[in-house]
Amino acid sequence: MQIIERIILLLVLVILPFQVEAVEYSCQVNAKYDFGKVYTKDEIKKWQFGAKIEDSGNKAFISRCSYSSIDGKVTCDRYRVDRVEYDENVSIKKYYVFRSQYNIQLFRTPVPLPKDRVRKSYALPVQWRHGLC
Repeated sequence: MQIIERIILLLVLVILPFQVEAVEYSCQVNAKYDFGKVYTKDEIKKWQFGAKIEDSGNKAFISRCSYSSIDGKVTCDRYRVDRVEYDENVSIKKYYVFRSQYNIQLFRTPVPLPKDRVRKSYALPVQWRHGLC
């Protein structure tokens, strides 16, 4: 019996360091700006814009999601994340995908979108989405 216990203990000690806690966030968009167009609440509801973050520590994926009228359901484009940064000063984790110029900033607490941000489009990137996960 001791041999079996030792084998189990050895397996646990060998496998345990490789166990990484994976996290997944599903984020619903509640404000969207796209190439000069500000989406209305009805359009956001109709198209069901969203994003997903899958982070397993050693690799991460982000997905852009929206309703596809062709498929009749929400579909997502999934991208492998090229770089992940964490800003300890403001508790923001940033996920970057270079080939599609897509990134997500994940804040620990909800950050309100300034009311005047939509009107000051010169200060915005070409596209942005704001929502809660």
